[in-house]
Amino acid sequence: DESEVVHIYPHRNDIPHELWSRLLSSATARIDVLVYVGMFLTEDPAFVPALREKAAAGARVRLLYGEPTSREVIRRSTDEG
Repeated sequence: DESEVVHIYPHRNDIPHELWSRLLSSATARIDVLVYVGMFLTEDPAFVPALREKAAAGARVRLLYGEPTSREVIRRSTDEG
């Protein structure tokens, strides 16, 4: 499969909420999430149950988080309050 960049959002808050839902609901083979902290993902109460359902249906789910004690993660956490 070839992939391409379809759209770039300069800030996470610029990403429409319905896009996250659409991407998650359409995923069948794998879900990869790479974030510094990712607390925003839990703002949607359906997110974690949806991940469980996708994994139970055979999708490969990978959640990758930043090292909590790293300078970058601490700075980002401070920036976001």
